[in-house]
Amino acid sequence: MRLSLAYAPPYDWEAMLGFLAARAVVGMETVVDGVYSRSISLKGLHGSVSIRNGAGDALEVELDFPDPAARLLALHGIGEWTAQYIALRQLRDLNGFPSGDVGLMRALEVLEGERPTAPELSLRAEAWRPYRGYAAQLLWTSLSRAD
Repeated sequence: MRLSLAYAPPYDWEAMLGFLAARAVVGMETVVDGVYSRSISLKGLHGSVSIRNGAGDALEVELDFPDPAARLLALHGIGEWTAQYIALRQLRDLNGFPSGDVGLMRALEVLEGERPTAPELSLRAEAWRPYRGYAAQLLWTSLSRAD
């Protein structure tokens, strides 16, 4: 996510960078090439925030939270289903969606009369972004209901 934050001049960005660099926490904060960066954690997700002088009288702020499933997929032995399931259940990623899950495919079969393939389910779930995790929970729950 990128934001542009306007400010009223005068604002001495170079002096601010000097201040931040002098007080930077090693391993968490850096000031490099006119950009202040810091690692952050928000709701269990780890990412970074970077601030630079923008066009005109504005600062550009960029928040970067790497996809949790992508980080898991980089680990040897972790496949797509496992990565999505861990992202959803353990990392609280609201968009985690194990589209190859047999239970999810079965739930749609019960609800609609036809069982989708994993690629079909994945394509359909795109419309549910960024809350595909809620859809997964509802589909799983629908299998345990008597009505």
